[in-house]
Amino acid sequence: MNSQMSEQIKALNISTLLTVGHYIIPIYQRNYAWGKEEIELLIQDIKIASENKENNNYYIGSLIVYQRDDGQFEVIDGQQRLTTLHILALACGIKRNNNLSFEHRRNSDESFKNIENKELRYASNIEIGFQYAQSELDKLFGKKPEELTKFKKFLQNNVIILRTQVPPETDLNHYFEIMNNRGEQLEKHEVLKANLMSVLNPDDQNVFATIWDACSDMNRYAVASFKKEDRDKLFFKDKELNIKYFDVFKSFDDIKKVMSIKSSSENISSDHQENTEKSTQGMSRILSIIKDKNIKFTEYYDNNAERFNSVINFSNFLMHILRLYLEQENKTASSIEKISLDDKFLLTYFDSLVKENNIDEVKKFAFILLKTRFLFDLYVVKTDSTEKEHWSLKMPQYDTNNSLYYKNTFDNSEKEQDCVLMILSMFHTSYPSRNYKNWLYAVLRGLVLNEWSKKYLEKLEILSDRFYFNIYQNSQDFFDVIYNEPDILDSPNKNDEDTEILHCGVNVPHFIFNRLDYLLWKKEQKHKEFRFTFRGSVEHYYPQNPLDGIPSLDKKVLDNFGNLCLVSREKNAKLSNHTPEAKKDYYLKSGKYDSLKQKRMMESSSWGKNYILAHSAEMIKILNQKTPYSTVS
Repeated sequence: MNSQMSEQIKALNISTLLTVGHYIIPIYQRNYAWGKEEIELLIQDIKIASENKENNNYYIGSLIVYQRDDGQFEVIDGQQRLTTLHILALACGIKRNNNLSFEHRRNSDESFKNIENKELRYASNIEIGFQYAQSELDKLFGKKPEELTKFKKFLQNNVIILRTQVPPETDLNHYFEIMNNRGEQLEKHEVLKANLMSVLNPDDQNVFATIWDACSDMNRYAVASFKKEDRDKLFFKDKELNIKYFDVFKSFDDIKKVMSIKSSSENISSDHQENTEKSTQGMSRILSIIKDKNIKFTEYYDNNAERFNSVINFSNFLMHILRLYLEQENKTASSIEKISLDDKFLLTYFDSLVKENNIDEVKKFAFILLKTRFLFDLYVVKTDSTEKEHWSLKMPQYDTNNSLYYKNTFDNSEKEQDCVLMILSMFHTSYPSRNYKNWLYAVLRGLVLNEWSKKYLEKLEILSDRFYFNIYQNSQDFFDVIYNEPDILDSPNKNDEDTEILHCGVNVPHFIFNRLDYLLWKKEQKHKEFRFTFRGSVEHYYPQNPLDGIPSLDKKVLDNFGNLCLVSREKNAKLSNHTPEAKKDYYLKSGKYDSLKQKRMMESSSWGKNYILAHSAEMIKILNQKTPYSTVS
């Protein structure tokens, strides 16, 4: 990095941030607004990072400042995080130099004095935030002083914030216009992009940037983000998408040869050359925007740009790619497993790839990123705002007018399309969080490394069996099951009806209910209107706390699998204490049901202990059958 850029961008640990320099929150910034949820999440994230055996640095985000003539730093972005770090330091008893002040906000300055003097009045969000921080620290470390000491040491030395100093001539009005258009905080994956590009030669940087930018918009098909000239040469053959694209292009350099991108030295004026040279790091992209009011980023028009929604964001997607890259490079299983599928650790885990400064490795990573994203677009379910059925599994094609449109991935088999769509939406609604998506890691690994697309439905159904029998019935680990692909085990119980995990009330995993619904849907072939939705609540069909006059049942019977079904939280809250008859009447009047298991339960003329046990035995028998792989007739 050149000296000018290194002065503008500094990685500061929290100890330095709290003791060196002076920061002013200007009057035009909003008041401190972080609440209980944000403060607790920040503390929890730092705690998780501190428990990493590698003890790497944890990047907490960005702080953008303008240095005034008197040397003080005016905070123009990141003030909420900065204030919270000062609050957290006080809650931890960490020394600070009182180097944060609020312009024309006497109450905010006094709040910090009140905290330091232990004269809390809880009259401001800062004092209330301090109370939240103290409470969370006490909850996490109250009886573990040695762990609190470790947390404080990690917070001071290993938590890193990237401070970017905008140039002296910056038009701040222009800056705020830019930031309002692109969002407040520079995302971690943008910092990572710059770090990886810094390893590459100038000739490769624009190819890398084009691949990265196309892949980073998860709500748009990656091929649609390429210029048409490049898109046609790379992905299409006679207007048909080339499914065997990666049999033709096997490396980053193969892609580079056919792309119409000039080297950065040819493509960018000398005034902005420093931002694309090998030294490009951190937030230089933001700095270049600020310096040049005329810079515009190329957008390739796509009528469907706002149509699709991804099941994962780009930062979490990159964690999956890193695992696949390491496995492709024959790294050990333990080194792959330690890569958490959680973007909190994005910059931490990629640090070694950047530090190796190996051009070939960065190119390999870019190639597997594009390959995985290409397959993800074709074979992983999305939501579709134009589809009545909500879930979508499509591939791009050209129509006669040479415009992109989207057709079913399994266009030659409607039943296979329906089954694949159903089982993928089963997995996603079972694990809706965007991090720790183990099912998606299994699918991407299968598509990229093991050619699952050739027998896709069969592979997905085997995965469902492995999750159910090996993980939930036999307590095997997610990573071991995905990575080692073991034989599918049987239920460990001689009497399947005694399986403990099925009879634990609200603690029955949602995946088990959804797997059963998939098996019922496929077996009965008559539920054409059924679709998986985000049903977040396990309901006791016979109520746990019945209304007055309704007899109670034994808890063991209430928590039996036969009395349970998956419904929306709203409906469970509304109907939870009502009789089965009242619930049935409600659903009949609405004309809709939440699950196929629930539909079966409502078909019973009565409901009590004997009906519950009989229904349980019937459902468990279906649930414990190995899936009839790839049978779509």
